[in-house]
This record gives sequence, structure tokens and C-alpha cells, in this order.
Amino acid sequence: MIELFLTEKSTDLGGGISLKAGDEIVGAIGVSGGTGEQDATAAEAGMTAFSAE
Repeated sequence: MIELFLTEKSTDLGGGISLKAGDEIVGAIGVSGGTGEQDATAAEAGMTAFSAE
């Protein structure tokens, strides 16, 4: 079961994305309030902004 939480995406909800620096998970983004697709799009935009830093 712990393997589920060590993957890049540790939730099956569209608005949850782990943030990685190299191979290390350093945080996460959680978005809710829209449809699953809208939440995923917003979370991916946040991940892209984090990756650009």
C-alpha cells in the first residue's frame, strides 16, 4: 500500500500533483472546486510554474 504514496501522483483525484526537484518529492499541489478536468488543468499549471523556477 505504501507504494501508492511514493509514486509521482499520489492521489487518483485530478487536482492532486506531487512536486519534484530532481528525484525527490518536495511538495504537492491540491486543487478542488471545479470539475476533475478543470482541477487537473489548474494543478498542472501550478506544476509548470514550479518547474520553471
